[in-house]
Amino acid sequence: MSLFDKGSDVSESLRKLVLGGGGQDVIDLTEEGSPFIIDHNPSSCAECTGWYKEVRAIGEAHRDLFDQEGFVKGPSLSALGIEQQQRLQEIAQLVESHLKKVHDDELARKQREASESDQFRWS
Repeated sequence: MSLFDKGSDVSESLRKLVLGGGGQDVIDLTEEGSPFIIDHNPSSCAECTGWYKEVRAIGEAHRDLFDQEGFVKGPSLSALGIEQQQRLQEIAQLVESHLKKVHDDELARKQREASESDQFRWS
């Protein structure tokens, strides 16, 4: 659960926010093999927008903090003050939880709609 580990969910969540939080993209939350396409538009989400602004402010003050793929670069993270490191870690965890909740809620909604549609069709 470290920002240094590119394979961690926390690191991936922060990366998604960095790349998609500027309003140019949606974040694809679709799980492999799922029949339901699930995405999230961070620019229309107050929580994501707030987190993005915080991360962007830190990134602008430390231009080499993120690599081209949106991952935090270890040496650059180490150069940040402890409070900024902790805040980035906290934001990444908040984003991870938020995206999981968005995914789960949207999946449940789509499954419910599909079930209701099937019931209507067979009635």
